[in-house]
Formats: sequence, structure tokens, C-alpha cells
Amino acid sequence: MKKLLPSLIMLLSTSSFAGSFGVMTGYYSLNSKSGSKSATVSALGSYRFFYHHEIRPNFIADLSYTVLFEKSLGGDSSYGFDIGGSYFPFQRATSSESQLDNVTIKIEPKYSPYIGLGYHQRQYQSIRSAYSGPGIKAGTIYSYSKSFNIIGEARYISLSGPVSTTATELSTNIGVVFKY
Repeated sequence: MKKLLPSLIMLLSTSSFAGSFGVMTGYYSLNSKSGSKSATVSALGSYRFFYHHEIRPNFIADLSYTVLFEKSLGGDSSYGFDIGGSYFPFQRATSSESQLDNVTIKIEPKYSPYIGLGYHQRQYQSIRSAYSGPGIKAGTIYSYSKSFNIIGEARYISLSGPVSTTATELSTNIGVVFKY
């Protein structure tokens, strides 16, 4: 009984890492509307660099920088910062570690599905205008090894710009998350 209580307390555990960073690439579709005119651009030219930080066991805050190219690596571009959070409804967002005497137990979820909200800013190079607005996302993180994970994500972003212009960005990305 004397060892049971400390064991139960230790099983509540702590996160094994405070943050992670990564890169993603994928496909995007951008629809814009200004008055009666509209335009659509889509390409395999979405690139995102991000940092994740665990706030609570089931919640991660993220900061990222996104670049969209009209062609895979060229043509017109847009870029900007994204800030948001992801909620992991089924389990912890990261691995957990418990230790009792000389034994350490590490629990790493294999798949970690999530949903999230964010605020996004885009600067469009050709029209020299800035757009911003909210977005939603859903994805999963696959635990591949001790040092990195694989991430897949879909995002929908609703942007507003100058003089009643609007744009919607839909993207699907896959990438790598490096843990530290």
C-alpha cells in the first residue's frame, strides 16, 4: 500500500517534451472575390514552417509561417503568419512519462487526431494587399520515431481584404514534426 499511492501519483505523469517544430508541404486552392469579379488559383505549392508548444495535455498552441506559390516553386506568391491552437479530443497531444524507482514508462500515442482554430494573415505579392481572417483545421499526427512524427492536416481559411474583397483558402498538407 505504501508504494501503491506514489505509483498512482506518478502515473498522472508529465509531458516528455515542451515543444516541437516542423515543415509541411501540400496542395492549396485559393478563391478570391472582389465585387462581381472572382478568380481561383490552385497548385501543389503550399509550404509551412511551424512551432508547436504544449499548453495543456490535450491542447497545443502553434505559430507558423505559410508561403503559397502559384506554381510549385515559382510564379506569384502569398505569405504570412498563422497563430492558433489544436485540441486533441481522444488522448494527450504528446507522449507522457512516468517513473517509479529505477523503472521509466513512456506512453506514446500512435495516432493523435486533432481539430483546431486559428487566425491567419496573408500578403499577396502581385496585388500588394494584405488579407486576414479566421480558419479551422483538422488533422492527425503519427508517431514515427522518438525524434520525429509525421503530420497530415486540412485547413479552411476565410480571409478579408481591402475594399470588401474576400478570399478562401483550402489546403491539405503533409509534413514532419521534430521533437525536442
